[in-house]
Amino acid sequence: MSLLLVIELLRHYWGACRFAKAVLKTLVLFWLFTPALLVAGEPLSTFDNLSIQLKWQHSFQFAGFYAAIEQGYYRDEGLKVSLKEIDFAKDVVKQVLNGESDYGVSDSTLLIYHLKGEPVVLVNQFFQHSPLVFISRRNSGIVSPYEMVGKKVAFNMTNQGDASLNSLLFKTIGDLTKIKPAKFDDHIYQDFIEGKIDVVSAYSTSQPFLLKEQGVEFNIINPQNYGIDFYGDNLFTTQKELVEHPDRVAKISRATIKGWQYALDHPEHIVELIHKKYNAQLSKR
Repeated sequence: MSLLLVIELLRHYWGACRFAKAVLKTLVLFWLFTPALLVAGEPLSTFDNLSIQLKWQHSFQFAGFYAAIEQGYYRDEGLKVSLKEIDFAKDVVKQVLNGESDYGVSDSTLLIYHLKGEPVVLVNQFFQHSPLVFISRRNSGIVSPYEMVGKKVAFNMTNQGDASLNSLLFKTIGDLTKIKPAKFDDHIYQDFIEGKIDVVSAYSTSQPFLLKEQGVEFNIINPQNYGIDFYGDNLFTTQKELVEHPDRVAKISRATIKGWQYALDHPEHIVELIHKKYNAQLSKR
């Protein structure tokens, strides 16, 4: 499996053919509910310093954000943007709601927060399909959620569980108490390789590739095979940010879209950038 194949998988989840619809949907929502977005903001005398909380460690998963920084798309909008890696002890969405970060990247879990009355606002929806899957070792005999009963399973539960994986377990085994939750941290994949846990969540665009490089044989349990097809990575912020700085929301949206377009047109450049500047543990094959 080559690096180009990994990038092609990301292209699939980006959903280029459906990208225009997603952007149009976002713009229509802004036009309907936030007329102020149609009015240009006053020129900035200084750059607005903003932070974006990522839902994982630095990787090509966030290629559009790196490209928007390096190509000056944020700077052209009067923004200075910094990216924060995941803190496994914290809830990504709450970090934004609590003001630790201005924007964040999350999945369809955002809908749960919205239904609970939390003031989350979707800015852009980038991945048309969630790449989240479960992985088990090939010799474990675990080939579906049904064999996960009574097994040690690790997935990120600090943000109320990854939405598609949570839904998969509820749909199949019906009760999360039937699994043995394992701590999800930055050592999780090594624990998986060593057999300390039975099943771990992963992005189908990255972790399987890295496991193959290490000679690890595995099974993939994909929610899409069970009729669960959620959106993937979404850029979001708070209602307060949208109401008080609608022009800034529009600017960060424009710049990030440009960044993703550049990243998918120049994947080799962005891969090299992430490896050198962000110290990401990327494969060089």
